[in-house]
Order: sequence, then structure tokens, then C-alpha cells
Amino acid sequence: MSGRVLRDIANQVLATPSVAGLRIARVSARDTSLRLLTVELGGDTANPVSGVRIANTSYYPRVDDLAVVVQNRSDLYALGAVNAQVGHMRIRKGGSSAIANGVTTTLTMGTAVPEVDTDSLWGAGGSNDRVTFPWPGIWSVDYQAYWADAVAGRRIVEIIDDTGTIRASERNEVEGTANPQEQTCNPHIECYFDAGQFVQAEAFQSSGASLSIQDYPFSNIWTATWRGPA
Repeated sequence: MSGRVLRDIANQVLATPSVAGLRIARVSARDTSLRLLTVELGGDTANPVSGVRIANTSYYPRVDDLAVVVQNRSDLYALGAVNAQVGHMRIRKGGSSAIANGVTTTLTMGTAVPEVDTDSLWGAGGSNDRVTFPWPGIWSVDYQAYWADAVAGRRIVEIIDDTGTIRASERNEVEGTANPQEQTCNPHIECYFDAGQFVQAEAFQSSGASLSIQDYPFSNIWTATWRGPA
């Protein structure tokens, strides 16, 4: 992050910024409800500074970020981070998921681990079936499912939030054919979630027998990305 960019950011958020006062601090904790940070200045782990405000709302803070902070009177403001990353996660099961006929089934990832997970969105509390949002804001979430061929019935995959509300749904129907047909269900949602909320994926099919969501590079995959503040 160049000095000119830092000065531009400071000019936007502070009435009388002092570029000389810009410092690098390590983020040691964050308050997700109040959106405040605790930082360590100059490696001083014994005297962390709490209540640091986030002046640049597009900054997605993570613990261990090297944040750029500036002091304005008695307050510290975080402007961004030199190693900034937004919350992002992608996990592929690497196996198929058998869905019984006529039964709504919560999809799990088995023992799979994320290909990328910048802020522990996956595996909260030891779960293998949900994406948990660690920071409030607008999140983009997708589930990709490719069903095995079958000749009849519905194929449904839905994204359900922690209150049981359906946030996204894709439904397909196979009718009037003697030839097996492939179907994909890729529900997507982009909306606000609070820190601590989570989503799961549920599948349903009515082909008349057990039917699998298959293992392909484009199937049985969760992705989630923070898009910005509310």
C-alpha cells in the first residue's frame, strides 16, 4: 500500500490527518458486534489498545492483520491492512452424496478440508455441513450440485440459514421421458449476514430411488465470499 494511497484514505476519514502519524499495528482481537478492533502497537503485546475504530468500512479485518492505524486526538482509527484479505472460502467434498428418495437431506462435506479459507468460515464447532460468517456484511454464497442421471421426479438444492429460512433454491423437474437426464442445481444468494450466522445446504429428489449428487470438479462445492459492508 503506497504512501499516496494511505494519504488519500486518511484525507477521506480524518479532518486533519497526519501522515507522519500512520503506524502499523497487529490486530489481536475484534468485536464483531461493535465492529471495533484491539491492536498491538510496535509489538507491545503487554499493552494492547482496544476500541480501535474502523474508519474505512470496506476494510475486512482479521486477527493477525498488519493494520495501518492513525491517531486522531484520543482515538485510533484503522484504515486498512498491508496484508489485507477479505473473507473467502471454497470447499469441495471430493466424493458423491447419496440422497434417499423423498427425503430432505442436509449435505455434508465428510472429512474434506477447504481449498482456501481466509477466516475460518468452515468447520466452526467441528461441523462439516455449514458455512459460518465470522464478520458482518454482505456475503455471496453458492452451492454447486450435479445430479446423477435419472428418468423422473424433482431435483432440489436449497441454501438454509440458521433460523431455518430458505435463502436460495434451485428446483428442476424431469417429466415425460424414458431417457435418463442430467440435472444441475446451483443455488446462489448475496445478502447481509451477522457474524455468527450460518447457512447449510439441503437436497431433495423424487426419482423413485436413491440418487446421488456426483463427484466432479464442478460439483458438491461450497463457496462464500465477503462482498462488503451493509
